Amino acid sequence: MKKLVIFVIILGVLAAGGYYGYAKVKSYAADKMVNEVAGHMSKQQIASLEKDPQVKAVLQNSADSSLPAVTKKQAIQMVEKKFTPSEIKDFVVMAKGGFTAKEKTQIKNKLESRLTPEQIKSLEAVALKQLQNK
Repeated sequence: MKKLVIFVIILGVLAAGGYYGYAKVKSYAADKMVNEVAGHMSKQQIASLEKDPQVKAVLQNSADSSLPAVTKKQAIQMVEKKFTPSEIKDFVVMAKGGFTAKEKTQIKNKLESRLTPEQIKSLEAVALKQLQNK
C-alpha cells in the first residue's frame, strides 16, 4: 500500500511538472512569434494601421476598442487557440532567420484561413503596440 501511495504521488508530481512545462513552452513560442511579427512590419503597414480608429484605441490603451485582442496576453491566447503548438514552433523557427517571401506568404495564408479579418487586425495592432513600446 505504501508503494502505491508513493507511486501515485510521483506520478502526480510528474504530470503536474509536464503540464506546467508544456504550458510554459507553448506560451514562450507564441510570445516569440508576436515579437517577431512586430519586428517585421513594414513602414507602409505601420502607417496604414496607425490611421485605423480601432487600432488607435488599442495604441492608446482605450477600453473602447472593439478588437478581440488588445493586449499581448490576449493576442497570445488567441493564437494559442487557433494554432497547434507545433505550428507555433514552426513560425518561431521561420522567424529566427528572418522571413523569406515564401514564408511570409505561407504564414499570411495560414492566418487568413484560421483568423477573421478583425482578429488579424487585432494581432497587427498588438504588434504595433509592441514596436512603440520598444
